[in-house]
Amino acid sequence: MRASDPAPTPTDPPTPTDPPAPGDCTSTPWTATGTYTSGKVVSFNGVEYTAKWWTQGEKPGTSDVWKKGASCVTDPTDPTDPTDPTDPPGPTEPTNPGVPAWSASASYVGGTTVSHLGKTYKSKWWTMGEAPGASQWGPWALVVPGA
Repeated sequence: MRASDPAPTPTDPPTPTDPPAPGDCTSTPWTATGTYTSGKVVSFNGVEYTAKWWTQGEKPGTSDVWKKGASCVTDPTDPTDPTDPTDPPGPTEPTNPGVPAWSASASYVGGTTVSHLGKTYKSKWWTMGEAPGASQWGPWALVVPGA
């Protein structure tokens, strides 16, 4: 270093970033122009979704390509949060005697019969997490209409 060269300026240490708050979505936000392959997790409207296969432009929660995951919202006063301790318990789901009730956390193979909201459905193929009757072209066929 020559005497005429300015003294080096020390660099500031990098500013640490705050870790996400509990319940904040840590996955990449979904975009309509993004390309997503099987297993890719995205966040959309406070919920994390996992792509079941390659997709682009299909909004999470509106098609079979996305599997709904955990909510990223932790507001204890959120009226849409089913775990909100201040919400009164909801009505008991009507079931058909002898037919097991559908569960969002269970997996079903083709030909499985379940009860959901007073109706009986039969799975057309393997499925998990999609409520019977949620989609006209989905994995469930209505067998017995409700009252």
